[in-house]
Amino acid sequence: MEVFLLMRQNHCKPNLVTYNALIDAYGSNGLLTEAVEILHKMEQNGVQPNIVSMCTLLAACGHCGQKVKIKSVLSAAELRGIKLNTAAYNSAIGSYLSLGDYEKALSLYRAMRTKKVKSEPVTYNVLISGCCKKSKYGEALTFLDEMMDLKIPLSKEVYSSVICAYSKQNWKKASALFLEMEADDVQPDSIACSL
Repeated sequence: MEVFLLMRQNHCKPNLVTYNALIDAYGSNGLLTEAVEILHKMEQNGVQPNIVSMCTLLAACGHCGQKVKIKSVLSAAELRGIKLNTAAYNSAIGSYLSLGDYEKALSLYRAMRTKKVKSEPVTYNVLISGCCKKSKYGEALTFLDEMMDLKIPLSKEVYSSVICAYSKQNWKKASALFLEMEADDVQPDSIACSL
């Protein structure tokens, strides 16, 4: 809160960007309670939170190990009339997966699809890498199939996650996908190269 004192001393009024930066700073450092306090303070000062505010809080829930708070943040966004976009869903899904709750992440992904919120390569990378971390390799490959059916281009991260999934079940497919990755002119990262 020293930032606010310093700003007042210099006759500067915090704006949305200032508040979002503070929410991120607190949340990234494991201080979810303080991040939420900043959200309330901004509203008290007449600055309305936006989707960035909510995405930042959702990511903070994952950093802070607060699975219970993810649903609260999603509800708070809707109560404030903030329409959840792909980035918000990705943040929430990623937080659930980082906290080991595959079922809630999958349920949220289904809600995203039902509400016709567009999935992006990042969405699938979050899902695929989360599946791999939980040793749900078959599910990871199902998401790959879905991604390909939707003609969503594979990113370097998606290739790496899927190569990881295949390497646990079928090293020949992992090798073939690595070659496909190179043929598509996608530079492999250290994860893909280490398998």
